[in-house]
Amino acid sequence: METVQNAIKRLIDTDPNMELLNFYKSYPMSIKAKIISFENGHLLLSVYPPGSVCLYQNKTTILLSNNLHDAMRARIEHFNIGEETALMSNLAYIGPWIGRRMIVRVQPSQPIPAILDRGGYVIRGNVADISLNGIGILVTNPLVKKEDLFQVNIQLPDGELSVPGQVVEVTPLPSNNRLAIKFTANSKEIALILKYISKRRMELNDEVRQLYEKVQKMAKA
Repeated sequence: METVQNAIKRLIDTDPNMELLNFYKSYPMSIKAKIISFENGHLLLSVYPPGSVCLYQNKTTILLSNNLHDAMRARIEHFNIGEETALMSNLAYIGPWIGRRMIVRVQPSQPIPAILDRGGYVIRGNVADISLNGIGILVTNPLVKKEDLFQVNIQLPDGELSVPGQVVEVTPLPSNNRLAIKFTANSKEIALILKYISKRRMELNDEVRQLYEKVQKMAKA
């Protein structure tokens, strides 16, 4: 595979425009960018608002281009909101990871209780995030394990969702466990999730715009 250094130099000569992928409350935010320079392993980019404000909050970003063989991860060294520039370092290819993360998921604005039911055995928790393919749920029950099957029940603003799911990952956290649950069957109720995600995306885009304006004012003060 082409080295990272050669790939970036090739982009500068052919098409310096690219996109950066960052996440705001689990929602993937695409940021338009253009290469300014690449020296001594440091990549300087012009970045465009309002999504660029995500670089203010994150330590890393993902570089995307149709002219790259694969996505790259980079460390954000400095983001200048006044000049709309970002300095990156530690560029490296990241492989197929990007495909999984591009699935649109959102975090709730308010706590959403979740009930996991397996033949009358009930576990209660709260929704961490949700996508069309699955859901993240925070629970205190330490007995849940990978591949466990449950009926997932949550109350969304436009109706109750009840779908079967399988635990695909259990992540221990300081005060609870995070369950990654994949929905195992299609359901007409998935339309409820799509409607919820669409509304939440609009809210998150508004939040990003407001955050950009806030950080911009702070930079000028």
